Amino acid sequence: MPSESDHDPAAAGAPDLTPIALNALRWLAADEGLPNIGQGEPSSENLLDFVRGPFARVGVQECVDRYRRASSVDGRLFAMPMHAPLARGLLHPLHNAKAEFVLGHYLSCIGLCGVVAEVLCVLRFDSAEVHCGAGPLDEVKQQELWGRPFGKLYQGQRVGALHALGLIDDATHLRLKAIATKRNKYMHIYAQDSGSEADDAFQVYAHTCEVVGSILGVSVKDRRLVLHPDITRFLQR
Repeated sequence: MPSESDHDPAAAGAPDLTPIALNALRWLAADEGLPNIGQGEPSSENLLDFVRGPFARVGVQECVDRYRRASSVDGRLFAMPMHAPLARGLLHPLHNAKAEFVLGHYLSCIGLCGVVAEVLCVLRFDSAEVHCGAGPLDEVKQQELWGRPFGKLYQGQRVGALHALGLIDDATHLRLKAIATKRNKYMHIYAQDSGSEADDAFQVYAHTCEVVGSILGVSVKDRRLVLHPDITRFLQR
């Protein structure tokens, strides 16, 4: 008579099975390489399903709540200069970071905010026209001072250099360090316990918006948008 272990795959030494995500990277309604069976034509609805991702079905109200939460910290940036490189390097990724937060893609939000923070540091240095000795702190002097040009330093080195040079204040210095710390936390996400991504993403987005406002010097005077003089001069080059 067969024993119970004869009918138990685990008892018989069968390998553990790992769940799979089928077509996780596909927008099936738009995919020409797969049979379009039961998916219909491409539409705004199934596009949103693809953008949200295959692992969750986020309701509109959840997105509204996240949008309002993110909007509570970016009011200062109601207007931004549409200088082409600035829009490409700052405005577009910051907008996308907010969109990722709204959709619940928290790690994407954190990553994009990290990119914005790096762009801001390079922008602040390039716009400052820093001098060293009798001349500008050009790439040759940067190489002598730091061993590489400013733009190729690690982010922590950039942040420290800007603070030491007096180009950012203490609050901006702390926010930039916090952004980098949160971003680095998720470099090895498989080793992290889940549960804090939403709050971390919100904090990183809030810090990033504050740093954008601080470094650009965004303010309103006599009903006109005013920027930091260094940034204004940089944009006019």
